Amino acid sequence: MNLDLLTQKAVQAAINAGELISSYRDTEVNVLKKDTGGTLASQVVTEVDRKSQEIILKVLLPTC
Repeated sequence: MNLDLLTQKAVQAAINAGELISSYRDTEVNVLKKDTGGTLASQVVTEVDRKSQEIILKVLLPTC
């Protein structure tokens, strides 16, 4: 796969995830805690974090 196509995929993944994140702007979200991470801030994860990660991986994993 060439670099231009990878760049397009990465940009599309970011746009898709950004749209999801924006859709939660005025919504209360569940806040969870991960077992990993050296600080409390790095242990916090929301349902929006997980959903946006799923969107990004769905676009990028086929390129790996």
